[in-house]
Amino acid sequence: MKILIVSYYPLGFGGAEVSMKILASGLKKLGHEIIFASTGHYEGYKNYKLRNYRKIPFFFLRDNLLGNELIKIINKERIDIIHSNGYYTSLAVLKAAKKTGIKSVVHFRDYALACVKSTCLDSSNKEHERDTYRHIFVEYFPLRWIWEFYKWSYIKRSWKKIKQFDLVISNSNPVKEKLKSLGIESTYLANPVDLEERTKTSVKELRKEYKIKEFTILYAGTLEEHKGIYELLVTLKDFLIKNKVRFIIAGKGSSYFKILKYILENTIINAKMIGMKQHEEIMRLYKLSDLIVVPSIWKEPLPRTILEAMQNNKPVLATNVGGNIDLIKDEYNGYLIKNNEWEQRIKELMKNKSLREKLGRNGRKLLEEKHDLKKISKELEGMYKKILIKN
Repeated sequence: MKILIVSYYPLGFGGAEVSMKILASGLKKLGHEIIFASTGHYEGYKNYKLRNYRKIPFFFLRDNLLGNELIKIINKERIDIIHSNGYYTSLAVLKAAKKTGIKSVVHFRDYALACVKSTCLDSSNKEHERDTYRHIFVEYFPLRWIWEFYKWSYIKRSWKKIKQFDLVISNSNPVKEKLKSLGIESTYLANPVDLEERTKTSVKELRKEYKIKEFTILYAGTLEEHKGIYELLVTLKDFLIKNKVRFIIAGKGSSYFKILKYILENTIINAKMIGMKQHEEIMRLYKLSDLIVVPSIWKEPLPRTILEAMQNNKPVLATNVGGNIDLIKDEYNGYLIKNNEWEQRIKELMKNKSLREKLGRNGRKLLEEKHDLKKISKELEGMYKKILIKN
């Protein structure tokens, strides 16, 4: 098969892009030809550079322009299947597929069809099922009303169109349930992990390179309000100041300077912000760390951070929400934090290396059972073949 993957954002933007590239590598090993269409570059594959349409305020115009670009690629490359990685490119992909008569797939990894912010959280971080015009009226300043009403109207109109895809994929149970609540049926496909990918450098060498001797806690992800990293830092402030630990915060986002200001004002010298890092560097950080934290406030669909932590045999502490519950079996491969018991759980794991190692091994075992790239790739291949034989 010749498959065109439309992943609008470049690698480094988020976990969805990493997951899609890993999935592409599995399909490639099965003998399929993979081509990427993106504003970035996916190394190891033929790439078509898409224009940046983010500044175009009229969504229908953006979809038409992007759709026309994709039609040219499909005709030139004689594509069999076009696969949209996320909602942003979905309607353009559908248009291109309809015009050229090929099969179409859309892959959902968040709540973009239920909320203009894709999180289903309001400004006070309270969860709601989906946006409504009334909710937008209450939530936003008057100057934003027209724009947010327009966005929500566009999203609502897209629900019927999404049903026209030959295959709709959801990456987690929370996403699948959210789509179902909107009347959209989807097929679950677990996020893949390449179990053969390993950082060759030893932990001892990595710690020497990074000049780290202390017990090390790692947060790796975007720095946004709904990710909960600021709240976790506030909760752990006294613990971090009083104990010999290193807290590494890897990522960027709108909360970056808020977090940095808090660290400086409270002289939390063992909390270090290192900015966004490429996938290979993040994997090295997982390996040298003792513990990974995922403090999400929102119903995180399926955090790639947890998968990568388990890939590196590391225990995970995560909030008891969303896709975290799908990945963490409490007290088996980590702990689900229910009553803000972060400090208690961290202290337990600091004192007990054998427990950390046991939780890490169990996490790796879960990956082998449910998220092995070889299995997931064959599963997706089967889905592709099924829609290709349909009239």
